Amino acid sequence: HNIRGRCVARHDPQHPWKAAPISIPSLHIFGTETQHKQVDTEENEALVKMFSEHTRTVIRHGAGHIIPTGKTMIAEYKAFLRSFYLPK
Repeated sequence: HNIRGRCVARHDPQHPWKAAPISIPSLHIFGTETQHKQVDTEENEALVKMFSEHTRTVIRHGAGHIIPTGKTMIAEYKAFLRSFYLPK
């Protein structure tokens, strides 16, 4: 369970998600500790760790609680989304 980036399951050692990482593609975008005051960086990192390092993409930025829209960031979002595109 995730509520606004908060990893509820991390506080429950018996939760099924603790057994093995989730192996589906995931995109995690969040601000750094000094810039992001609405969700603790530790909570974001706990959520990231629930996903397999082989299927997760993590984008950390210094823009706080917004999704950055600069050219570099947009290129990263597109790269993640393009990984699902299979030309016919």
